[in-house]
Amino acid sequence: MDVARYSPTDYLTMLERFVTNGDVFEFETNVQMDFPRAINYDPILLYLQRLMKDPLIQSRVLGSRLAGKVFYEVVGRFVLECLHDQKFINQMAIGEQTQMEKMMEWSMQKKQDTW
Repeated sequence: MDVARYSPTDYLTMLERFVTNGDVFEFETNVQMDFPRAINYDPILLYLQRLMKDPLIQSRVLGSRLAGKVFYEVVGRFVLECLHDQKFINQMAIGEQTQMEKMMEWSMQKKQDTW
């Protein structure tokens, strides 16, 4: 089950660094030093890196303060929505697992009555 490896604050910090300084994180250096968690496959992080390395986006975001604010707000909101959806999916999976475990403890009569 994919779980976000970083807190929402970590993702927003990466976005803020990009908008203010033009810093684009690298997995091997910046991310492991600043956010020392194991990096496996994190689709949000990969998306942010690809987005921030795009020369067109870099020129527009770094060329205008307003464009930088809009970029931060829109991409930040997108990241937060993705994290919220992932949290909901994880909660649903935990609930289903709990229900399955409870069902294993049912008597045969209760199983027949329920089905």
